[in-house]
Amino acid sequence: TNTLYIAGKTTGTADVVKAGFKEVVVQRRANSSSSWSDYATYEDLYWDEIAYVLSKSLTVPTGYQYRVTCVHYAKKNFFSVQKIDNVSNILTF
Repeated sequence: TNTLYIAGKTTGTADVVKAGFKEVVVQRRANSSSSWSDYATYEDLYWDEIAYVLSKSLTVPTGYQYRVTCVHYAKKNFFSVQKIDNVSNILTF
């Protein structure tokens, strides 16, 4: 077995009142495949602060490539919310 470590950070400007991740999805595909499938999902990871630090780990089987997609989230007030998508590099076990 292998351990996949996930780390990330969302940091807002001084007027942000809530920051984090709307969604973090670990995806995998067989080394010979071109299509990704969801392996683990984390949702609504926030702090009522200017920044959020993500730190997770999972045990994963050999024979796959892994990547993480996420949606960063920052809220200034009820009317001002920003979401930014991101995709990690690929890691092979």
